[in-house]
Amino acid sequence: EEGKQLRGHRMPALCCAWSADGKRLATGGGMAQQGGEVLVWDVEKAMPALALGSHRHPAEAVAFTRDGNRLLSAGGMNEAGEAFLTRLTSSEGWSADPTRAREVRCGAWSPDGKKLYTAD
Repeated sequence: EEGKQLRGHRMPALCCAWSADGKRLATGGGMAQQGGEVLVWDVEKAMPALALGSHRHPAEAVAFTRDGNRLLSAGGMNEAGEAFLTRLTSSEGWSADPTRAREVRCGAWSPDGKKLYTAD
């Protein structure tokens, strides 16, 4: 079956991750000196359900928690790293910024969902 093309990023998309239930897709991207953006898509409707505007730098990693209620988005530029953990069930979110001395290029949850790992 052919997938749907998702249109909505203002800047190049650099990463994506599916929610465990397959109903949502998170995409992240951006450009140097123009900031970053993260979109959470309703895949059935092929429309963004949520836009996260927290990133000052390109978002290079996205990862849902197993229950799909939170989303890691991370990135950075050169010596400035940033990561955000956003609750998708409310407007509240947790963030840590800067998280590292360098940009965050990837992130993943441990199989038990208790630990988050990031790398540059």
